[in-house]
Amino acid sequence: MNIQRPLVYIILVNYNGYLDTVDCVKSILDNDYPNYKIIIVDNASADRDTILNDTFLTENADILLAGSNDGFSSGNNIGIKCAMSKGCEYVLLLNNDTIVEKNFLSELVNCAESNPMTGIVTGRIYCYYDKKTLWYSGGEYNRANGLTNQVLFDESVKGEKEVTFASGCMMLISNNCLKKIGLLGESFFLYSEDTDYCCRVNDSGMKIIWSSDSVIYHKVSASTGNNSDFQNYYMLRNNLYMIQSFGSNKKIAYWKRRIQCIKDIIKRRLNIRTMHWAYADFHKGIKGKGIRFNK
Repeated sequence: MNIQRPLVYIILVNYNGYLDTVDCVKSILDNDYPNYKIIIVDNASADRDTILNDTFLTENADILLAGSNDGFSSGNNIGIKCAMSKGCEYVLLLNNDTIVEKNFLSELVNCAESNPMTGIVTGRIYCYYDKKTLWYSGGEYNRANGLTNQVLFDESVKGEKEVTFASGCMMLISNNCLKKIGLLGESFFLYSEDTDYCCRVNDSGMKIIWSSDSVIYHKVSASTGNNSDFQNYYMLRNNLYMIQSFGSNKKIAYWKRRIQCIKDIIKRRLNIRTMHWAYADFHKGIKGKGIRFNK
């Protein structure tokens, strides 16, 4: 008897990443899960016409056009709303700069279906350009210090584990979870929206499960630039908002975050100007797209 598998909508947000999106779709089409559809949300890219005129993409995915680039969450929410209107049982948020293993989606769905009260399932993510390096492998958000650890489990750890943080790079979310928790928060523009969503899931009593058997490869920071001022600004500013919303001891967490900034400045991973901008905008309550960065 052929039992129909749950319908999964895979959502890719594209922003000036046409070639990455094409490669990602090609790898998805080679996966072994039988019941999925692909939505590409273009966040007002300069190369939008290239995507719309690409027969390969238009034949294999629904293309949705955002009116402007209002951030990662906004783009994904456009896709989520469309998927839910079409009767999805799960949505998979997947970065467009990833390449997937053949069984990645089957493993995610199997894990979700076998774990009651599961809201989110994620897997193991390697760096694409150094496939021996783990980028995400289970994760936790520490509410005491406001920091996120993306690699809890090394390659020796197998099976399924409950975690407190799943990266938005690969996040399978159940329809039930979406109905209970709602959409991604759009006030961040970029970074921390996944941490915020995971905290909301955790607080609802639903579970976040990591499966070692679902594997993808991530071209890290392909659209934002690794360790750029643009990236550091949003990561720091939004991290402060996370402490404001979810910190278990906010004063201590703010202090520890300041100490971490000083360490990053000493190691030249952060410059003083970017730190000042992030703190200044946080204290002014500026959310969404930062006024100093207009990408």
